[in-house]
Amino acid sequence: MKRYYISGVVHPERASLTIPHTRVLHLYQADEPYCRAELAILCNQITLAIDCFDDEEDIHTLRNNVSIILEQYISIYGFMWGYAYNVELIKIFDADLSIQEFGIATMPGLVPGNEGTGPADGAFDADLRVRVFGIDTMPGLVPGNEGTDPADAASVVYRLCEGEDGSFLGRCLADFGMAMKHPKDTAFYCHRAIECIRDSVGSAKGQRDSARKWAAMHQVLDTTKDELAFITEASKAARHGNPKPITSAERNYMLHTTREIIRRFINWRLGQEESELRL
Repeated sequence: MKRYYISGVVHPERASLTIPHTRVLHLYQADEPYCRAELAILCNQITLAIDCFDDEEDIHTLRNNVSIILEQYISIYGFMWGYAYNVELIKIFDADLSIQEFGIATMPGLVPGNEGTGPADGAFDADLRVRVFGIDTMPGLVPGNEGTDPADAASVVYRLCEGEDGSFLGRCLADFGMAMKHPKDTAFYCHRAIECIRDSVGSAKGQRDSARKWAAMHQVLDTTKDELAFITEASKAARHGNPKPITSAERNYMLHTTREIIRRFINWRLGQEESELRL
């Protein structure tokens, strides 16, 4: 068994995130655990201690898999609070302090072409109150069960993301995070997040046909086709590479509607696991 240490950052740092107690996560390949990770986050700074069962584990594969589970885990917090968090892994080192920087050579052997630049955003309200973009992406959001410790809730929900059955929820939360981060693609990602839920419920109910999966989801989560009609219609153009402009009110409706369906789905899954937690 070989131990690695990974450091990183949860963005945006202006949306402070601290997980007060070390959390233990497991990495799986083909439903078999191959790494054990201890996670701590203090003021958005990520520290991971990872024990790999294979001493010859490829660090780039490890980086990719750690990114996946961290995005899933942090997306639970983003879901609960309506924050569009993003994870950046910066470096990995072993017990001998052999260091590999992440985010520099992400594609070994690549000969760079045209290099682009990233946008910076920010704005003031008309009455000169500061509004920070990238944090409050869902105006009017009322968090779920406020009496629940977020770190404990995240740990319980994260377990629902593990294994083959859990991949549906993991993808769903990742897509919802993308919907919050990318306004022009909100409809696309909201619809895909709901489709993940449809497939999960349909699979649990033994349904293969798409229409029967939708029916099963509506029955289990008390949703309707009409409730999803706007998201479905708005997503069509985006799915074909031609997203249409949407208003802030329309975007807010899609995010809140999708989040409510995700919340019902998570609570349904928690009920199946006989957990007392509800979001």
